[in-house]
Amino acid sequence: MERQIFFTGKNQLELRTVKPDRPSDDQVLVRSEMTLISAGTEGIALHRRFDEGTHWDNWVKYPFPPGYSAVGTVEKIGKNVTTLKPGDRVVYRGHHASTNVSDANRCYLAPKNVPAAEAAWFALMKIGAMIMPQTGNIFGKNVVVIGAGPIGQMAARWVNAAGPAQLIVIDPIKIRLDLIKRAMCAEVISATGDKAKEKVLAFTDGQGADIVVDTTGNASVFAQAMSLCRNFARVVLLGDPGSPASQHLTSDMIIKGLTVVAVHDWQESPTWNSPLIAKLWFKLIKENKFMMKGLTTNIFKPEAAAAAYNLATVQRKGIGVAFDWRK
Repeated sequence: MERQIFFTGKNQLELRTVKPDRPSDDQVLVRSEMTLISAGTEGIALHRRFDEGTHWDNWVKYPFPPGYSAVGTVEKIGKNVTTLKPGDRVVYRGHHASTNVSDANRCYLAPKNVPAAEAAWFALMKIGAMIMPQTGNIFGKNVVVIGAGPIGQMAARWVNAAGPAQLIVIDPIKIRLDLIKRAMCAEVISATGDKAKEKVLAFTDGQGADIVVDTTGNASVFAQAMSLCRNFARVVLLGDPGSPASQHLTSDMIIKGLTVVAVHDWQESPTWNSPLIAKLWFKLIKENKFMMKGLTTNIFKPEAAAAAYNLATVQRKGIGVAFDWRK
């Protein structure tokens, strides 16, 4: 028997014993090393921080299996699988469970020298990467990233790797900004977005940012993001709020001639997709251009799931909160 975490109701969760799944012809069975909590997504689901009738409401049905970012070892393969073999180490989309079945073409080889606590960030890293096709040419631009939670940490690292003239990261929580400063050369502003405008202007010679990325999933931040822009700037919405109707335009949209684009995990293309992103990510890690060290701040055994979710989604004190499934 295997183990898996389920949300069983609002603010309720259980670690259950489950029968192991069998991979179909095109699937593999993966034994988990670590799975990483996506505090934003899983917090919205666990605490039902969403409006009725939204896509969240249609998606979150109890018992709900949380988790979607994992690293593990292939144990079994379906008869049609030729790209993987038992013993291969992979990153993939997997629930918080001791084993997961996944389509083989959605598993990506992970170097053995990348620690589990870093490789488990795969899915959140990939979400952060989705801003890149929508930002335009980052090189030489002033870029603001609002929010330095897990997704914001990943988005900031992708921006940094692309060579901005200046990267500015805004977040009110010190530990998040400390991790940014350790990983890259960036200006940090310890504040919420509505109180950061004066400092953003100071860092950009009074002009404002060329690109502002909102990673927060907080509906009120959209208006704040527009206020930080220069004329003809671009706002990229990456966070997915539980109350999207609360987002609203301001006069900055027309007065400044802004472009607003929204990105989501599924928006892949032939030139920017999970296999390419995973390969590039591991290359950048090897070259010390995408620093992951220290991002997983808290590791729990699955039996302590309640404490892990309290830390990640209520206290919001950890950055990377992971479950270690190894015995």
